[in-house]
Amino acid sequence: AAPAGEAAVAPSAPAPAARETRKPAAPRETDKKFLETLDAMEAALAQGLLHAAADHDKWLKEHKTRLTPAQTDRLNHVRAELKRLGDWARWGGNVSREELVKAVEELPALGLAMSELAKKVGSMRERWKSLDAVSGHAPKSLWERFDSACTAAYAPAAAHFKQLADERHANAAKAQALIDETRNMAAAAVAEGADLKNVAAAGQRLRQMWGRLGTIDRKEKRKLDQAFDKALAQMLAPLAEQRKIETAKRELLIAEAEQMQAGDRHTLDNLRRLQERWQEQAKALPLERKAEQALWQRFRAACDAVFAKRKESAHAADHERKAHLHAREALCKELETATFSGEDKAQLAAIAKTLRDAAAAWHAAGGVPRASEA
Repeated sequence: AAPAGEAAVAPSAPAPAARETRKPAAPRETDKKFLETLDAMEAALAQGLLHAAADHDKWLKEHKTRLTPAQTDRLNHVRAELKRLGDWARWGGNVSREELVKAVEELPALGLAMSELAKKVGSMRERWKSLDAVSGHAPKSLWERFDSACTAAYAPAAAHFKQLADERHANAAKAQALIDETRNMAAAAVAEGADLKNVAAAGQRLRQMWGRLGTIDRKEKRKLDQAFDKALAQMLAPLAEQRKIETAKRELLIAEAEQMQAGDRHTLDNLRRLQERWQEQAKALPLERKAEQALWQRFRAACDAVFAKRKESAHAADHERKAHLHAREALCKELETATFSGEDKAQLAAIAKTLRDAAAAWHAAGGVPRASEA
């Protein structure tokens, strides 16, 4: 702290007696501000805020005013206290800084992850700044040693973050190249005779490549996503229109399958032709995978329902033919065990009637399993 004689203006001399009695003059605004700042300086010292107290003292030195002897003593006492506490803080601060420098110099040997290393170095620099605020600035040599240690410790993290940034920039360049390719393909897709099957394959390929781009800065990624989506939508617009037509064709095939009669003799041939038409349409222009799968499941269910009904009818017919076989076997047994009595003429008439009745019952019984046919 500066000597008291240099810090403030000497006490004012007694004013000459006035000819007339006047009221005491109101204190000047500067004098009021000076005393308020002195109060604030004392309060800052009481709270241990040396940096704030030093700022107040700087203002007091820049705005000297006339003080009473008591005020001068008070100012000198406050400045002496500021110097005493400042000397102590600087000593303590330098000790803390030495420990801080040592801690930074030991960071490279800890093998920290790059993100954690960066946070450590940042927090230690913040700690150094806080010591400046409390203890004043450090000696230049100590500061240079600390700064050099921080730079060396942070170097691997800096290289790592630079590599990540370079990768993000490279990914952004790849994204822009994909957008340009998509725009060129969009222009070709609207031309007459464009192969929409190739357009569909290209759209799938471009989506997959876009998904594998890697990390891009978030703000830039949003813009690139919007540009890619717009270009891809333009490219796939003709394909989307044609797919609506193809979907309607698939719906017609489903309706035909659902309306088929299981008992019709031509049903199996008709179903086979429907399935061939479905495969031809699917090969000519595939739909979106989810839509294609949903339509195929409906078509297959309709076909399976026809086959199930035919199978059920076949089982019923087989059961009926077996019943017919049992009926015919019973007729045979009756004929084998039949006996006739009476005169020859009466026996012949009875035999003839039995044979006629058996023949009628035989034909009425219906068909039998093919393996049992004579």
